[in-house]
Amino acid sequence: MFSPAWPGLAAASASDPEGVAAIVDVGNRLRQSSWRASQSNSPIAHELCWVIERESRWNPAATNPRGHATGLIQFMPATARGLGTTVDDLRRMTRSEQAVFVEKFYQTHTFERIGDVYLATFLPAYLHSPDATVIAAPPSAEWRENPGLRDGPTGPDVTPDGKTVTRAVGPITAGGVRRRGTPPPFAGAGPPKGAGKGAGKGAGKGVPNPVVAGTGGAAFALVVVVVLLLSRRRT
Repeated sequence: MFSPAWPGLAAASASDPEGVAAIVDVGNRLRQSSWRASQSNSPIAHELCWVIERESRWNPAATNPRGHATGLIQFMPATARGLGTTVDDLRRMTRSEQAVFVEKFYQTHTFERIGDVYLATFLPAYLHSPDATVIAAPPSAEWRENPGLRDGPTGPDVTPDGKTVTRAVGPITAGGVRRRGTPPPFAGAGPPKGAGKGAGKGAGKGVPNPVVAGTGGAAFALVVVVVLLLSRRRT
């Protein structure tokens, strides 16, 4: 039987297929340009699932130890309040309950390129920016808190606990975030280390574009996975 290789999604699919299905449904309703909707090799719901894998490993109660970001997409406290909830309430929600607020967070955006869902999660104001746009440069707080999103080159860097390590020391760019938000195949390896800061504040500026609501024909393989898992649980 086909089975997702991402560890967080695999665990969530086995224990809570209804919650995974709720998230997939949200992904299938995200607004996107006609070009983005045509990319059947990387449906946008697949991309949303990858963002959740990176940010929380599908744990709705996940909390960033360096701050207060919480939940499946790591809602920041101010973002949660703007959506009509709090990070404390989000932490107590199931995946299905939290899916409502995941959809609220993304519903004002139109996604035009592969990787845009992660860019909107990290910093929505840069959603429509060119790849070369610098989002965070050293020694800003955003740059320090997100080593996994930095571009090269590598060099010495000091961790929050005072250790010196060798890792990327270049700026965080819109293109770099998009690359990390591009999901690998299910058969591939697990997500890279270094999740992003989480669902941020602000909104990207829209640009004229033919838009479709949802993914059209891209009700992709995850739906099949969830249906199979539901069927297996009932037998």
